Amino acid sequence: MKRRTLLKALAAVPLVNTLGFGKDKDDDDKRPGPTSHKLQILLDGAFAVVIQRGKLNSVLAFSPRDKSEPHKFYFNDPAYAQASEKNFNFELQMEGLRHAERTDISPGFEDFHATVKRWKLTESFVALKLPLPDRISFAGHREQVVFTTKKTGWMPTNHILEYDVTNPAKIKLVCKELDKACAPSPDSPRGLTRFFFEVGPPRGTPEGHAVKFFNDLLEASFPELVAAYSLSEIKDKRDENRSTTARLISADMRSTMPHAHLLNASYTLDCKLGGLLVDTSVPPA
Repeated sequence: MKRRTLLKALAAVPLVNTLGFGKDKDDDDKRPGPTSHKLQILLDGAFAVVIQRGKLNSVLAFSPRDKSEPHKFYFNDPAYAQASEKNFNFELQMEGLRHAERTDISPGFEDFHATVKRWKLTESFVALKLPLPDRISFAGHREQVVFTTKKTGWMPTNHILEYDVTNPAKIKLVCKELDKACAPSPDSPRGLTRFFFEVGPPRGTPEGHAVKFFNDLLEASFPELVAAYSLSEIKDKRDENRSTTARLISADMRSTMPHAHLLNASYTLDCKLGGLLVDTSVPPA
């Protein structure tokens, strides 16, 4: 079953069931009523997400331009690739969103969540300037990786940044290259506004590209992390041992949490390509 179909099929499944929690007599009393409106920014594939602590528009997500193996970029429509010769710069306005004091981050990012004291930006194919989200999680499987240190770990292949919304009508995402305010993804369900970004090489790209791209990203933007985070291999055993079980790893696991809003994720690109989550207190050099 394709990843897009599988994740879409899970969209109506409550999170507690997806994670396999049992149901007891008190569950009905603990279950919340209708949830408030949420905003999701889904970044699928080759993105680095940098949280700049103490800064209002504190998140910068970017995917460097790969000149050796040009990537494709899809925005909200998996059937239409944006112009590959352009660089795209998006900004999410704060108006209409609840100001987040802190971010709950899924433990599933543990192997790819780092802190740096210096970093820099190279040419970005796609870049997003975002307010601090309430939660950062991911959907679907994680890829098993081997670092050059011989240590093994697990890499999420997407980031889901979620915001609590005070006024859905005021949500505004702009992109000067598209010359307009951006409409949400047409698959946004009731109570949820969603914007979908996907960057990566087409399927069939030679093996080893994902490792090279990730290591190049470290060297160019996060040199402090090269020694500990460089990859030697991304293991993808789904063709050898396919599983029909999928799960959502949440950033926040409370008994009173609302039902999950899972989503389409593309299978057009090389889904082995993942990214990095970085904390810093300094701007880029």
